[in-house]
Amino acid sequence: SSSNSNSNSNSSDSSNSNNTNTRPIVLDCRNSYESEVGLFEATLHPGIVPLLDALVADGVRLALATAKPHEQACTTLEHFGIADRFSAVGAASADGATRPKQVIVADALTQLGYRPPLARGSRPAVAMVGDRLHDVHGGRVNGCTTVAVEWGFAQPGELDAHAPDHRVADVAELLALLRRLG
Repeated sequence: SSSNSNSNSNSSDSSNSNNTNTRPIVLDCRNSYESEVGLFEATLHPGIVPLLDALVADGVRLALATAKPHEQACTTLEHFGIADRFSAVGAASADGATRPKQVIVADALTQLGYRPPLARGSRPAVAMVGDRLHDVHGGRVNGCTTVAVEWGFAQPGELDAHAPDHRVADVAELLALLRRLG
């Protein structure tokens, strides 16, 4: 009986050890796919480049806050020819360690010279624009005005449940809102 127990215990330990050892391999494969194939299958939402250009022309400093690893985030910006519009990139750890969106947003704000959390209603307004609940939460925790776009990957009802400060249906509405918040 004790032999079986030890055998089961060892088997379980071995299984856990295998899971621990395979996670980075799976992560590496996923990251490799996303950076070598998936990235090049992506497209920018229509109107995003003119939106970025208009904001930069208005003197707005832009930051990307993404759950992608930093290198992949930079490669994505370069692939789409928009890297020069961004002053900062807050991203996940290169080793795949999870970073909550609020930490990523705080990192981007710090790179821009802010000390998060910001005082709500401070000027100039700092907006966190995103399409998911994590974006709304990450922005809110850091004192940003939260803006949810309705053309992203949110599940039905997700944005309703997390009450961003503003919601926009299209790029023109987003630009007008960001200019008003200025």
